[in-house]
Amino acid sequence: KGTVMNIIVFLIGLLISIMGILFIFKPSYFKKIFEKYLDKNWLLWAILIRVVIGILLIFVSNETRYPLFILWLGIVVILSAILLPIIGKERVTKLIKWWLDLPAFVTVIWAVIAFLFGLFIIYSANI
Repeated sequence: KGTVMNIIVFLIGLLISIMGILFIFKPSYFKKIFEKYLDKNWLLWAILIRVVIGILLIFVSNETRYPLFILWLGIVVILSAILLPIIGKERVTKLIKWWLDLPAFVTVIWAVIAFLFGLFIIYSANI
Protein backbone atom coordinates (compact mmCIF):
# COMPACT_ATOMS: atom_id res chain seq x y z
CA LYS A 1 0.00 0.00 0.00
CA GLY A 2 1.02 3.56 -0.58
CA THR A 3 3.05 2.89 -3.70
CA VAL A 4 3.56 5.57 -6.33
CA MET A 5 0.89 3.87 -8.45
CA ASN A 6 -1.68 4.09 -5.66
CA ILE A 7 -0.80 7.72 -5.10
CA ILE A 8 -1.36 8.46 -8.82
CA VAL A 9 -4.88 6.99 -8.66
CA PHE A 10 -5.51 8.87 -5.40
CA LEU A 11 -4.45 12.17 -7.00
CA ILE A 12 -6.67 11.63 -10.04
CA GLY A 13 -9.63 10.96 -7.74
CA LEU A 14 -8.73 13.97 -5.60
CA LEU A 15 -8.61 16.22 -8.68
CA ILE A 16 -12.04 15.02 -9.81
CA SER A 17 -13.49 15.50 -6.31
CA ILE A 18 -12.03 18.99 -5.96
CA MET A 19 -13.43 19.98 -9.34
CA GLY A 20 -16.83 18.66 -8.26
CA ILE A 21 -16.74 20.63 -5.01
CA LEU A 22 -15.64 23.81 -6.77
CA PHE A 23 -18.41 23.44 -9.32
CA ILE A 24 -20.98 22.88 -6.55
CA PHE A 25 -20.01 26.04 -4.68
CA LYS A 26 -18.58 28.21 -7.49
CA PRO A 27 -20.24 27.23 -10.78
CA SER A 28 -19.64 30.72 -12.17
CA TYR A 29 -15.86 30.16 -11.78
CA PHE A 30 -15.93 27.14 -14.11
CA LYS A 31 -18.28 28.85 -16.54
CA LYS A 32 -15.84 31.76 -16.83
CA ILE A 33 -12.91 29.39 -17.40
CA PHE A 34 -14.78 27.43 -20.07
CA GLU A 35 -15.97 30.58 -21.79
CA LYS A 36 -12.46 32.06 -21.72
CA TYR A 37 -10.72 29.03 -23.20
CA LEU A 38 -13.35 27.72 -25.62
CA ASP A 39 -12.11 30.12 -28.25
CA LYS A 40 -8.49 29.03 -27.86
CA ASN A 41 -6.69 25.81 -28.76
CA TRP A 42 -8.24 23.89 -25.86
CA LEU A 43 -9.01 20.75 -27.86
CA LEU A 44 -5.38 19.66 -28.08
CA TRP A 45 -4.97 20.09 -24.32
CA ALA A 46 -8.18 18.15 -23.65
CA ILE A 47 -6.91 15.29 -25.82
CA LEU A 48 -3.45 15.23 -24.23
CA ILE A 49 -4.78 15.33 -20.67
CA ARG A 50 -7.20 12.47 -21.42
CA VAL A 51 -4.50 10.34 -23.02
CA VAL A 52 -2.11 10.84 -20.10
CA ILE A 53 -4.77 10.14 -17.46
CA GLY A 54 -6.06 7.13 -19.41
CA ILE A 55 -2.59 5.62 -19.76
CA LEU A 56 -1.86 6.22 -16.07
CA LEU A 57 -5.11 4.55 -15.03
CA ILE A 58 -4.43 1.53 -17.23
CA PHE A 59 -0.85 1.28 -16.01
CA VAL A 60 -1.76 1.45 -12.30
CA SER A 61 -5.04 -0.48 -12.39
CA ASN A 62 -3.57 -3.72 -10.99
CA GLU A 63 -2.53 -1.95 -7.79
CA THR A 64 -6.05 -0.74 -6.94
CA ARG A 65 -8.99 -2.21 -5.04
CA TYR A 66 -10.98 -2.45 -8.25
CA PRO A 67 -8.45 -3.19 -11.00
CA LEU A 68 -10.99 -4.06 -13.68
CA PHE A 69 -12.98 -0.89 -13.06
CA ILE A 70 -9.89 1.35 -13.12
CA LEU A 71 -8.63 -0.45 -16.26
CA TRP A 72 -11.94 0.16 -18.06
CA LEU A 73 -12.03 3.73 -16.82
CA GLY A 74 -8.60 4.27 -18.38
CA ILE A 75 -9.79 2.76 -21.65
CA VAL A 76 -12.91 4.95 -21.68
CA VAL A 77 -10.81 8.06 -20.98
CA ILE A 78 -8.51 7.22 -23.91
CA LEU A 79 -11.50 6.53 -26.16
CA SER A 80 -12.90 9.93 -25.24
CA ALA A 81 -9.58 11.46 -26.32
CA ILE A 82 -9.85 9.67 -29.66
CA LEU A 83 -13.46 10.79 -30.13
CA LEU A 84 -12.82 14.49 -29.50
CA PRO A 85 -11.17 15.23 -32.87
CA ILE A 86 -13.63 12.93 -34.66
CA ILE A 87 -16.61 14.79 -33.21
CA GLY A 88 -14.87 18.06 -33.97
CA LYS A 89 -14.09 21.21 -32.07
CA GLU A 90 -17.23 23.01 -33.25
CA ARG A 91 -19.64 20.31 -32.06
CA VAL A 92 -17.84 19.77 -28.76
CA THR A 93 -17.85 23.54 -28.17
CA LYS A 94 -21.60 23.65 -28.81
CA LEU A 95 -22.11 20.75 -26.38
CA ILE A 96 -20.07 22.47 -23.67
CA LYS A 97 -21.94 25.76 -24.17
CA TRP A 98 -25.26 23.89 -24.00
CA TRP A 99 -24.16 22.18 -20.79
CA LEU A 100 -23.04 25.47 -19.25
CA ASP A 101 -26.46 26.99 -20.03
CA LEU A 102 -28.38 24.26 -18.21
CA PRO A 103 -30.25 25.31 -15.07
CA ALA A 104 -28.00 25.60 -12.01
CA PHE A 105 -29.60 22.65 -10.20
CA VAL A 106 -28.74 20.33 -13.12
CA THR A 107 -25.08 21.34 -13.17
CA VAL A 108 -24.93 21.02 -9.38
CA ILE A 109 -26.31 17.48 -9.65
CA TRP A 110 -23.56 16.63 -12.15
CA ALA A 111 -21.00 18.26 -9.86
CA VAL A 112 -22.18 16.11 -6.93
CA ILE A 113 -21.88 13.02 -9.14
CA ALA A 114 -18.33 14.08 -10.11
CA PHE A 115 -17.45 14.63 -6.46
CA LEU A 116 -18.75 11.18 -5.45
CA PHE A 117 -17.06 9.55 -8.44
CA GLY A 118 -13.77 11.15 -7.38
CA LEU A 119 -14.26 9.80 -3.86
CA PHE A 120 -14.80 6.32 -5.27
CA ILE A 121 -11.57 6.59 -7.25
CA ILE A 122 -9.78 7.74 -4.08
CA TYR A 123 -11.17 4.69 -2.26
CA SER A 124 -10.09 2.50 -5.19
CA ALA A 125 -6.53 3.79 -4.79
CA ASN A 126 -6.19 1.52 -1.76
CA ILE A 127 -3.93 3.86 0.19
